[in-house]
Amino acid sequence: MGSRLSSNQGWPVHTSAYPQWVAAVPATLTTQTAHLRWRRLLRTLLVALVLLSVLIGFGSTYRAVFYPVIQQPVSSDALLVLGPVDEKMELAVQLVRDGVADTLLISDQYLVDEGSGGCRPEVNYLLEHLGALDASFPAKIICFRPDPVTTQGEALFLRDMGTDLGWSSVTVVSYTPHVERARILLNRCWDGELAVTAVDQPMSTSEAIGTYFYQSGAMVKTLFTPKCDSRLPPWVEEFGWKVSDTEERLDPYAETLNTH
Repeated sequence: MGSRLSSNQGWPVHTSAYPQWVAAVPATLTTQTAHLRWRRLLRTLLVALVLLSVLIGFGSTYRAVFYPVIQQPVSSDALLVLGPVDEKMELAVQLVRDGVADTLLISDQYLVDEGSGGCRPEVNYLLEHLGALDASFPAKIICFRPDPVTTQGEALFLRDMGTDLGWSSVTVVSYTPHVERARILLNRCWDGELAVTAVDQPMSTSEAIGTYFYQSGAMVKTLFTPKCDSRLPPWVEEFGWKVSDTEERLDPYAETLNTH
């Protein structure tokens, strides 16, 4: 008669009085709960992937900046010293004496008399102290101001002079945190044999942190300038140079030479 007795309670249960949505409530809640769990899982996985990418990026950049592949100098047509002029000159002069090259190229961002190949008096003082101005020094010395005043400008100068003089090999002297980025930029402009060696320069913790972030940012810049002569807008180039390590390190370095 439209009702039945419950076997447990003994009370009449009118099944026809229950709306149909009552039976659907558990399934709906289960589906929503499953969707929430999947969203949380996907969100967790996404965060984990981002953190992993950051760690991998940090690790690879850290290694490239502080533990790059430093090549042994090879017999070359020229020895290029990347700017600024500082302690790297000691290694460069020694390599020339070891017979690595008979042409010494010195990048000097403070050079005013461009095109003559001559060096600033301060650089000549350093060269004289190192014995590189002696008649017996087995290399021709050429100072130049890169255009732009960046590693890319140094690479462009090497390309042009190397092409004019028919060079096929060059050894480059830089400092350790700059090696990998210098190699990338030089290889974009230079088709010949290339060996990049380096000197270590002592740094404080704050200097090391600053160097890491500058070199990391400069490495990102290489992604936006994929060709030998690709350039960012001039104001970006100028800003990048201002925040880089452009302090004149030659004069303090030269002063230390007087104590030896």
